[in-house]
Amino acid sequence: IASEKSMVSIFPNPATDVLNILSPLPIDEIKIVDLTGNILLIEKLAGKNSITLSLIQLEKGMYIIEIKLISGNTIQKTIIIK
Repeated sequence: IASEKSMVSIFPNPATDVLNILSPLPIDEIKIVDLTGNILLIEKLAGKNSITLSLIQLEKGMYIIEIKLISGNTIQKTIIIK
């Protein structure tokens, strides 16, 4: 059985201006957090399985994306904006 983390696709990574997120499982919320823990973006999805996020407001660098599934589980991955 594939883990939920491996089932969620985040691309492109590194990203420039947009980030696509695809999940076979319904997503509740997505957060982008900087490495000091500051929340920079919150997007409520209310059960959607995909979204394209605009990253133009974020500086170049490394961030953590937190994807909270409807099931309550949270997936964290590192993303790079260049």
